Amino acid sequence: MYNNRQNKGELAKAELALEEAEMKHELVKSKLEERRAEREALDNLLERAGAAGNVDELIVLQSRRSSLEKTVMDLSISEKACLHRVESARRYLYKLYVRLEKLRQEAASLEEAEPRQLVRVRMQIEAIAGAE
Repeated sequence: MYNNRQNKGELAKAELALEEAEMKHELVKSKLEERRAEREALDNLLERAGAAGNVDELIVLQSRRSSLEKTVMDLSISEKACLHRVESARRYLYKLYVRLEKLRQEAASLEEAEPRQLVRVRMQIEAIAGAE
C-alpha cells in the first residue's frame, strides 16, 4: 500500500503524511491522558501519605510527582505540535484538491482550443494526482 501511494503523486503523499500526523497525534494524546490519570492517582497517594504522616513515602511520591509534572508538560507541548502538523497537513491536502480541480477545469476548457497548453496542464495534473 505504501509503495503504491508513493508512486501515485503529490496528492497520495499528502494523504499519507496526514494519516501519519493523525496517528502520531492520537498516540501522544493517549499518552498524555495516561500520564494525567497517573498524576491524579499519585495526588491521592500523596494525600494519604500526608495524612498518615509517612515522611519517607511523602518525599518519594513528591519526587515522582514533580517528574510526572514535567512529563505531562512535555507531552502537552508535543500534543500541540502534533495537532499543528495535522492541521497543516489538512490545509496542504485541501490546497492540492483545489489546485487539482482547477487544473482539471482548465484541461477541459483547453481540450479543443489549445492542445499544446493541454499537455502542460495534464503534466501538472499527473504530478499532483499521479498516473490515473
